[in-house]
Amino acid sequence: MKNFITSVVLLFTISLFAQVPPAEYGTEDSGSRYGTGNGSGTGYDAGYDAGPGEHDLMISDPGDGPVSVEAGGTRSNRITIYYGDNKKKGLKSSDGKVALIPNYDDIQFTDYGFLIRQGAKYGALTKTVTPILPVEYDSIYTDSYTRGNNIKAKKKDKWGVFAEDGKTLLPVKFYKILYSDSGTGFSLVQKNKGDAPEGYFGDKKFGRPLQRVIIYLNGVVATSGGKQGFLKDGKEILPFEYDSIATNAYKFRPKQIVMLYRTQLTNLTVTKNGKFGLANLSGRVFLQPVYDKITYMPDKKLYILIKDKKYGVHFEETGFYLEAAYDMVSPEGSRYVIVTKDKKKGLFINMGNWVIPLEDGYDNITIKGKGFTLLKDKKNGLADGNGIITVPVIYDENEEISYTTSRYYRAKLNGKYGFIDDKNTVIVPAEYDALFLSYDFVTGIKDKQFYIFNEKGLPVGGPYDKIRSSETQRSNLIFAQKNGLWSIISNTARGVIFETQFKEINYLYDQDLLISSLNNGKAHLVVKDKNNKYGIFEEYKGEMAIPAVYDGIYQKTYAVAQTYFVAKKDKKFGVIDGFNRVTVPFEYDSINFNNARLINDEAQIVAVKNKKFGVINLSNQVVVPFEYKEVVKISVTNLYKAKKKDTWMLIDGANKVLNAGPFDEIAQFEGDNALTFYKGQMRVINNLGVLTTQPVAMQPHNGYKTFDELKYALVTALDSPDDALLKIFADKAAPSGQTFYFLKRNIFNREPLYSPDVDGIRQRYFEALLNFKRSAKNSTYSEYKKGDITNVQDHTLLSDGFVTVKRSTEWDYGGRFMELILRNAVKINGYWISTYFMTRQFNNR
Repeated sequence: MKNFITSVVLLFTISLFAQVPPAEYGTEDSGSRYGTGNGSGTGYDAGYDAGPGEHDLMISDPGDGPVSVEAGGTRSNRITIYYGDNKKKGLKSSDGKVALIPNYDDIQFTDYGFLIRQGAKYGALTKTVTPILPVEYDSIYTDSYTRGNNIKAKKKDKWGVFAEDGKTLLPVKFYKILYSDSGTGFSLVQKNKGDAPEGYFGDKKFGRPLQRVIIYLNGVVATSGGKQGFLKDGKEILPFEYDSIATNAYKFRPKQIVMLYRTQLTNLTVTKNGKFGLANLSGRVFLQPVYDKITYMPDKKLYILIKDKKYGVHFEETGFYLEAAYDMVSPEGSRYVIVTKDKKKGLFINMGNWVIPLEDGYDNITIKGKGFTLLKDKKNGLADGNGIITVPVIYDENEEISYTTSRYYRAKLNGKYGFIDDKNTVIVPAEYDALFLSYDFVTGIKDKQFYIFNEKGLPVGGPYDKIRSSETQRSNLIFAQKNGLWSIISNTARGVIFETQFKEINYLYDQDLLISSLNNGKAHLVVKDKNNKYGIFEEYKGEMAIPAVYDGIYQKTYAVAQTYFVAKKDKKFGVIDGFNRVTVPFEYDSINFNNARLINDEAQIVAVKNKKFGVINLSNQVVVPFEYKEVVKISVTNLYKAKKKDTWMLIDGANKVLNAGPFDEIAQFEGDNALTFYKGQMRVINNLGVLTTQPVAMQPHNGYKTFDELKYALVTALDSPDDALLKIFADKAAPSGQTFYFLKRNIFNREPLYSPDVDGIRQRYFEALLNFKRSAKNSTYSEYKKGDITNVQDHTLLSDGFVTVKRSTEWDYGGRFMELILRNAVKINGYWISTYFMTRQFNNR
């Protein structure tokens, strides 16, 4: 029957080539590859029929991952198959020289060379076209599933096995070869039809019948007469007297007789009469089968021994053995084992040496780096890797804190915290209510005041009322406040840079109305001094880049070479660069950098003068005259919506009217297109001013242009005694038809957003917010923590294709519902919206 061949193809992905007309091929890339999967075999098989009534053979490899072989064998890059004039096949090299005269009906590539056929007979060649097997066999195929490129060949209904160099591994005299492995030299065969499987090592028969075998890289576990033994190098190493050997093997399936493991055995777990023991590969049983259970931990290379509910250990590499006499053993890494007996703990290493004896009576031992934390009578101490006490067991608790150059421990003594090193040197005395790290500073809290120390324990400053860390990447600054003024402190040797000088330290909006210190390449902070004057502090340099002489600094735009700032002085606005040079004089009522892009240090910016809007460049040249009631830049390519009376028109950067409208609204351009609105109808306009769609009913979005605007509007609405502001917030923060024109997929699951109900979403936003507001007001415990919303810097930046919001602390905004409303807000077509409507919580309400 064909069950054998089917099992082989499906289970080992061996491709068998039957005596059927082969596929046509004749180019350098040609050749037949039959079968599926990894194609781990190649050959011509005239039929491999076990005959009616025979058992079905199944072979599998459940070892360390699947057997990996190259599909169809490896082809030579120098030898190709070609057709001769007689339509027979031969081989030639890449330079056109004939390597094999075309006298063959078929040629197949293999891992080691070629299989060839003349009429009904088969043979094999190496990659250099040297004969391996003469063309005299009735069937032939390679078996790359087993180790070595074995060649199985049949002649007159008998099979044999050959190595890839033609050496005979098994003579051609067997009815069936169930398995043959050149790595161990072991084969399992049926000599005649109906015979029980027999084992062979090379061409020598093993002396007893075998029912099942497990093949490892360095030995064979076999079953005979219902018992298992271990075979190696043709010898019976362990006698067939065990119930099982190597119990980590998978169980055989009912019809399976061969199992292959690509693993190297070290020791053998043996079982007899329900008890477990250990033997080595030389056949010595060094732990007799008297244990109730033995568990092997390969990552730690040890065995856990269990006997009469007591535990012991055997280390595989060192051979150290600890009798099963302990209440618990806990391996730690590959070297240590913590043992427990009578509720006390000790520790030893894999060489068998006790590092911390049980007699020392510790309640707990924890590995910390290269040493140990010790607990005894509710007190903590430290020991080094040799078990020598380095910190006496006197502290209430300790926790490892690592610096770049030192290792300190936060230690608690009599209810107060300090820092010590691993030799009990006091770095910061234990007199603080709390102690923590801020970058490489040590910060202590005592009597609600903050004290700052450097890594050597020397005071940097304080006491302070409040501290916060810079959120700029690669910054080494923290900010500390005292009596309403902030100090700037560096973790370099300079310590305090500016002591209690600034009323405010903040980040700036950029040209896209984003405010991010996380990764924008610029480290500018806007600071306000005690005289209410503003300047720019450069974090990386740790110095004032622009002195605090301005009435306000509001926005920045930047390129690689230069940064520009909108500043205010003497009630007028101008522009200064990063070197405090005035590039636009202070003569304007207002200036903004919205959508300004620096090209060769030039950009067009909107300004207001004498209550009229126009556009200037950074050289203060007027490019759009000051004649408009309002001008808004709506594209980075210098397109503007401009208003002289009550409606908008579209103009370009040279004041050319591209479309006079009238429009009630023109939205932000997305690429070369924008949405226009007039009398409740929406149409698309392109960057040339051409309306490209027919009108459809849609109202323009009325929303928040910055995330801070959205965030503070929510706080104001929740704090308001009535609910009118909450309804306004819900309408603005929820999506609109304009939003859905651009937002087509749910940002969380990428599913399409089909015809959303805008009014319904807004109403559900309002109801959810109203319920939250009432519960927060009436509940003793409230999720509404205003400070977690307003006291944390929210960074707005491009992430995963969306302009969204990120923060480094208090990411839940004080509670789960506030997180749903605020955390994943996105900016769509110039407006910030809450993505709460996309969440499962919203859709399950």
